[in-house]
Amino acid sequence: LREVESKLPALSNRPALILWGDKDIAFRRKERQRFEEIFAHHQTRILSGAGHFIWEDSPEEIAGAILGFSSHLK
Repeated sequence: LREVESKLPALSNRPALILWGDKDIAFRRKERQRFEEIFAHHQTRILSGAGHFIWEDSPEEIAGAILGFSSHLK
């Protein structure tokens, strides 16, 4: 993951949707905050009750967040 993260600053000017499960035990708040600092133009959606596998825990909420976010992109 360090290699991937080291390349993120090259994308920092791009819009980003950060989806985060509030019950994730693998990635905590400090990791989310690092992503939020890297991406200046981000929206963060905290998924209540979702763990690390957010697509299994909150599929409808994720789909709605992606559709809403993408509808504002040019």
